[in-house]
Amino acid sequence: MDTMIELPALRRSAELAPNTVDADARTVEVIWSAGARVRRASFFGEPYDEELSLDSAHVRLDRLNAGAPFLKVHEIDTLDAVIGSVVPGSARIENGRGIAQVRISERADVEPIWRDIQPMSSICCRRGRLLPKCSPTTAS
Repeated sequence: MDTMIELPALRRSAELAPNTVDADARTVEVIWSAGARVRRASFFGEPYDEELSLDSAHVRLDRLNAGAPFLKVHEIDTLDAVIGSVVPGSARIENGRGIAQVRISERADVEPIWRDIQPMSSICCRRGRLLPKCSPTTAS
């Protein structure tokens, strides 16, 4: 008999770079990797450390630079997870970090996320929730 096991959604985080929001274009730069070692939970065993190499010999940016989808959470069974896309040609490795510009969708269900992004100088997207990492910025 086949057994189905319900696994938690896989997640990666993308920190939004401060002061990169372009409200008219609906874009913001994200830092998709800093190459830091992160403790991960295993589905069937002990936790492990994940460390992604950002060496140019190890990273292929072709899919990102072709306009890859920008997800709020890794869910393969719904389009609701797609909240935008990578601006073609914007993905790069810079100063040991993976950076890309993303354009946020104009769909009505994504609008609350876009409204949350705009006033924040830095937020983090995890498990489908946007978590403020600092106070909203104000013009001086």
